[in-house]
Amino acid sequence: MASWIKVNDATESFVRFLTTAVKHAPLTDWHVIFSMGSVARVKPGVDNFNLNANAYIFSWFVNRLEDPNDKQKIILDNVKIFNHANANVTGDVGNALRAAYRMLITDGYPVPGTSGSDRIPIPIDDPTNMADGIFWMLIWNNRHPMLYNITYGEDPAIAATVGGELRRNDFMFPRVHAIISPDLKITRFDDFQV
Repeated sequence: MASWIKVNDATESFVRFLTTAVKHAPLTDWHVIFSMGSVARVKPGVDNFNLNANAYIFSWFVNRLEDPNDKQKIILDNVKIFNHANANVTGDVGNALRAAYRMLITDGYPVPGTSGSDRIPIPIDDPTNMADGIFWMLIWNNRHPMLYNITYGEDPAIAATVGGELRRNDFMFPRVHAIISPDLKITRFDDFQV
């Protein structure tokens, strides 16, 4: 699965947002950005999460797949990618990676049309430039409060629609794009190939 075409620009926009925020209060959390713009804000500390096929015990929406039989292959590919990243990323960055995977996977799939897909876009770019499209932080009303999305659009409705689809793709194909430390150091990842 390829990354969202705007994920690099979204990361830069989000770092600018955090740079402004840190002027008002120091950051203590890590921010893990997935390849489709989902962001997990995680506390520092050891996390021993281990992704396996059993982590996907809840509903998986096979209607999103061309072939429903691909479900198990996708899950096993996700496990391989996580295990590769987990084996090669250590220390605080590795702990943030594991905590972010835990948060994204256990939060589940935001089913369209349910209260679990209710979301509010908040601009993180200058809203006076909205005609050309800006980046938004998408807050999910009834999901994990430390899991949100960076999305893009010309208006809030477009941003919410795009962000919803990106979040669902991050759940189905989770790949870490970047990890931002509390001191705003960015560790970037290439997509781990299976």
